[in-house]
Formats: sequence, structure tokens, C-alpha cells
Amino acid sequence: MRPAVWLNYLKDLDGLREQWQTDSDLRIRLEAAEKGETDLQCLNAWVKELKETGYLHNHVRMWFASIWVHTLRLPWQLGADFFMRHLLDGDPASNTLSWRWVCGLQTKGKAYLATAENIERFTEGRHAPYGLLASEAPPIPADHEIPKPDQLLPRDIHQPGEKTILLITEEDLFPESWPIAPTDIQAVILIDTNNSRSDGAWPISSLVSSYRSQALESTTVRLKASGYPAVTLVKGSGEESSASLQSLMTTHLPAAKPTVTMMRPSVGSIRSRIEPMVAKLAEEGISVRSLRRDWDETLWPHATHGFFRFKEQIPSVLQRLG
Repeated sequence: MRPAVWLNYLKDLDGLREQWQTDSDLRIRLEAAEKGETDLQCLNAWVKELKETGYLHNHVRMWFASIWVHTLRLPWQLGADFFMRHLLDGDPASNTLSWRWVCGLQTKGKAYLATAENIERFTEGRHAPYGLLASEAPPIPADHEIPKPDQLLPRDIHQPGEKTILLITEEDLFPESWPIAPTDIQAVILIDTNNSRSDGAWPISSLVSSYRSQALESTTVRLKASGYPAVTLVKGSGEESSASLQSLMTTHLPAAKPTVTMMRPSVGSIRSRIEPMVAKLAEEGISVRSLRRDWDETLWPHATHGFFRFKEQIPSVLQRLG
């Protein structure tokens, strides 16, 4: 509902990556943190765990972010990017807003501060960084105002009986639940968007890349086994992929310009990568429809503040949706 938050984060990240090239102090401190070579044994252990498993417990993510921002005094945007490049469950909204919350940017004046007592208690004594952590967490000055929530754009509707090609990204690998009759599907094209998790500038980890590729490949196998027609996996997200898409569509529907149907990606790098491809298809006269499920259509308008206000709406929404 606030795509500007994500776009501002990307702009900040680009600026920090440029700074990294010339600022030796930032480069040394960032590399020490990302390699797990700091004076904090707990952070070093979590870096190792993250790189080896692609996962950290939610408490650890909070402590990690707090230490990164308030103790090491590193930019939160670089920490958020580090997580997105290594977390198997990296999610643009959850990750970006959680790091902002730790800084006191998302909930103004309420930064999160990790304490040695809390870490010792919940790690059962494995880590006890007494005297090593920041004792205060002053909110980070905001460079951007939090925008008001956008209005939800009307969703497209698939017309029953109309033949269409499904376009699938890793954002939504369950077309079995899309509001489209199987008999209307002419072909299925899955798009592997490469390094879209971190916007491509600094590559995602091999663990995340392999995990994502396996998810796409297993979806391809499942759809073929379920009888979906002409299931194809296309690698990449640039001009070459756009050309491959157009070629595939001409093959499957040579008599007329096909209609392409996809689930509208939410804000994030996958959407940033796929939108230019969709625009290219539109230039070729190919109609692209972006659908939303009923639960997204019903719930998203309530995503205007924090989680608890959103949570209050869930029972009535579930009841309405049956």
C-alpha cells in the first residue's frame, strides 16, 4: 500500500553502494560484519548460521538488526540487503519494515534495543554479550516521510471461456488456486527472475538461488504432471527473456494476439523485474491481465497501519469469505 517506502530504500541502497566503493571505513566495517569477523561472538555466530542455513529465528533477526544499527553503527539499508541476499524466506515487506522498526523509523520514537540479558536468557546462556552492546537506541533520523497509503487499483477479471497464457513468477507458485478454469489455459510460462531478491547489484547467495530455482523447477514438474498444457520455464528477466516470451506466445497462439494472465506481484524486486517485461508485451499488442485472489482483494485495503489493527479485521474477513 506504500510502494514509495520500497523505492526509497532502493535509492538509499544505490547511494550506499557507491559510498562503499570510496569510503574505506565503511567498507572495512561492513566486510567485517558480513564475514562474521567482529568483536561480537554472538553476531559472528549468527552470520555463520545465516549463511549456512538461510534462516534465523525471529528473535535473532531482531537482535542482529539492533546490533548492526545501534552498536556497529552500520546503515540499516545495508543490513536489510544482507538479509535479503541470504534469507530463504526473505520478503521485501517484512524485511524492510522490520529493519525500519528497529531503527525507530517505522514507529517514530520507538526504536528496538537488544540487551545482553535478553540474549543470554533466550539463547540459554550460549551468548551473553555484557558490556559490548549499545546502551541506547536513539531513533535514526528519517530521510523520507512515510507516505500515505495508496488506493488499491482495481483488479483485472478473467472472462470465462477466454483462452489465455499463464505467466508465473516465484511470487506466486500456486496457479491451481487462481480464478481461472483449467480449460481456459493455453500454455504456462514460468519466469526465473535471477537475482531479483537483492535487485541484482550484489548477488544473492548460492543457497537462496538454488532454493528458488528448485521451487520453480518443482512447480514446473507438478504442473506438467497435473496436465497443464505447454509448461515452460524461462530463465532471466531482460530483453532476451522478453523475446523468448513473445516467441512462446506466438507458438501457442499463432492465429491471434494472446491474452496473458498473471497474479499481480506485490511491491518488491520481482515486481520491479517483471513490469518491464509486461510493458514490452503490451507494446507488441499482447494484453496482460493482473489478477488478485478474493482474500487479497478483501484484506489488502486494511493494510494501512501496523499488524494489530490489521489483525482485528481477520475474523470478519474470513467469515465473509466463507
